[in-house]
Amino acid sequence: MVLGPLGVLVVFRNLTQHTLNVRLPDGERVILPTGVVARVAVDCAVTREVDGIPVVVRSTGAVVDLPAPQDGVVFLVSTLVLEALAKAGSTRSDVLAPATAPTDNPLRNAAGHIVAVTRLAGLV
Repeated sequence: MVLGPLGVLVVFRNLTQHTLNVRLPDGERVILPTGVVARVAVDCAVTREVDGIPVVVRSTGAVVDLPAPQDGVVFLVSTLVLEALAKAGSTRSDVLAPATAPTDNPLRNAAGHIVAVTRLAGLV
C-alpha cells in the first residue's frame, strides 16, 4: 500500500505473472503477482502451412480475469491487456501496465532483459 494523489491510500494488485520492479528517485517498489492473471482471450485458426509448419491467424477477444473497479485499488496488467482495453474503448483509470517501450527507458540487465521500469502506462 502506498499513498497516492492527495494522500489517498492506494493498493496495487499485480495481475501479471511477473514481479514488477518500479525504480523511482526515492527507491524501488517491488510489486508481487497476486496469482490471478488478467488475459486477453485469443482465437487461433490455422490458415496455411509454410514448409510443413502451420501458420495461424489470431484474433483477440475480451479481457478476462480483470476485476471490476474497487476504491483505492490500482490493477497492474500486461501491455497486451491494456491495449485490448483501449481497443474496446475503455477509459478505466484504475488499470495500468509497466511502461516498457524504448522511449520509456526501462532498466535492462546485461542480457537486455527488462529488470525495472520507471513509470506506468494507462488509458487516461
